[in-house]
Amino acid sequence: MSCNGKRSNIKNLLVTAQAGDVFEAPTASENFRLDNGYASQATPEVIARDILKSSFTPDVDLTGIKVATMTGQSEMFGADYSDGTTKPWFNDLFGSVQLLPTKVSAIPVSAIASDFVNGEIVTGATGVGRVVIPTESTDTNIYVVATTTGFTAETITGDIAGSATATGVEVDAGWSYKFDSSSCIRLSAQSEEDGLISQVYNAVPTMTIACEEAGQLPKITYEISGVINTVADVEQWMRDGSMTDLTGFRSEVLPPRWVDARNEVEGWTPVTDSTFTLDLGVAKKLNPDANNVAGAEGYGLTGRSGTIATRVNTPTNVEFDFVQKWFNADALSYQNRFGQEVNNTFWIFGPTARIENATAVDAEGEMKQELQLKLTGQDDQELEIVCI
Repeated sequence: MSCNGKRSNIKNLLVTAQAGDVFEAPTASENFRLDNGYASQATPEVIARDILKSSFTPDVDLTGIKVATMTGQSEMFGADYSDGTTKPWFNDLFGSVQLLPTKVSAIPVSAIASDFVNGEIVTGATGVGRVVIPTESTDTNIYVVATTTGFTAETITGDIAGSATATGVEVDAGWSYKFDSSSCIRLSAQSEEDGLISQVYNAVPTMTIACEEAGQLPKITYEISGVINTVADVEQWMRDGSMTDLTGFRSEVLPPRWVDARNEVEGWTPVTDSTFTLDLGVAKKLNPDANNVAGAEGYGLTGRSGTIATRVNTPTNVEFDFVQKWFNADALSYQNRFGQEVNNTFWIFGPTARIENATAVDAEGEMKQELQLKLTGQDDQELEIVCI
């Protein structure tokens, strides 16, 4: 006999990228660090029946397609990437919205004569790469996605403005995530709530990355939608089972804070007091399938319309004429950073964003602007997230 009822604060969520189209049990190392407020909810289709008869007594409704959602929020934190294979905890989550990783290398430098910009192509005697992090004169590394390896102690030259003296070869330093609309990665997820085990597969999420205000922690919010797994004609939802032993598998890395953010819009560095939200704008749909025991094959992505929302001080026209740029639909480069520590820093770039809306708001007597930028561009190039 249990001493207590089921407790609402004993929960695990484990998620893995599927190799096929069936449920694949996640491992202990694939656990998510959950904020309070996590919830799993079955949302089966209701088949309403309306039978004519001699009374108003309703007939029993039936359940049709059996699907569910797992909704949570987790801190954004890094890992040691120096082995060239370890990725951040959210790698599979990113993959399921078509954000795929490419290795980032660090080239050590003794001096940066001229700063490099995001997207600049750099060359040495042998090595060629694309700069992913804009540099400052005090930086000791240039971070690149190397298209040809072989940088050495030599002069590194950029095709836009940068120039630096390298002191050695490039080393593994992190990952760059960019969209690939041809990718198809879906998830299996196992929710554990004080010994009640629930499983979904062929799942995809919607997702945002947000920070409430300056000095706070960046967090990823997700809603994973999938088909409920069935074993021996029994739906695996809130079934009695054992919690996964996560001893030694929970990361102790602390999340970065939103300070020294190098937040810029087309070279303008505004006072940014609150509200950073990157909404990937993922569109997903359920794919019904009468041959599936659950009534559906799973979820798939059908599009995206990403936005970045942030609240900034109101500039003069000379500082930044955001109204004209808004009305003219000008392409604007956007950048933002969480953290500064090695293996725990995250950069977000929108190279050709457009102002979609601007709203004046009062902040204790000061006029602020809530800017909403739409992530636009060509050929999956509208967003880059760099983890170093």
